[in-house]
Amino acid sequence: MRRWIWRKYFIAVAAGLAAALSSTLVNRGADITMLVMAALGLLIALFGFIGVFAILEPRLGPSGLPVALFGVLLFLAPWVMGYVPHAGQAWTSWVCGLVGLLVGLWGIAGTRGKPLPPRTQPRRDRGSRRPAAA
Repeated sequence: MRRWIWRKYFIAVAAGLAAALSSTLVNRGADITMLVMAALGLLIALFGFIGVFAILEPRLGPSGLPVALFGVLLFLAPWVMGYVPHAGQAWTSWVCGLVGLLVGLWGIAGTRGKPLPPRTQPRRDRGSRRPAAA
């Protein structure tokens, strides 16, 4: 049985961990902006990890959509949460969010038009026959 590993999601894992760790290193306080940035970074890393090993792939497909969604949320977080004046946090959110968005879209585009892996294709009922034409 072939293992389905989507190596492109390693980039999403790295970007998510960078956003989560930099929020704690750049901003030493425990305010809401740090928590939002860390949570979104961890969600990108989590879905990137799920995408790497294709844990959800047999039933739901790769996790490109959640990675792209959380990438957009991380990209918009400096304006929504109001930490644009903090250049370190804002640029980290913008770069990591854009990377998450691009990797998610790359993952979505990579699966369009491709057949499902052999173990997930629906079985054809070979025992049924069409009735003979009259």
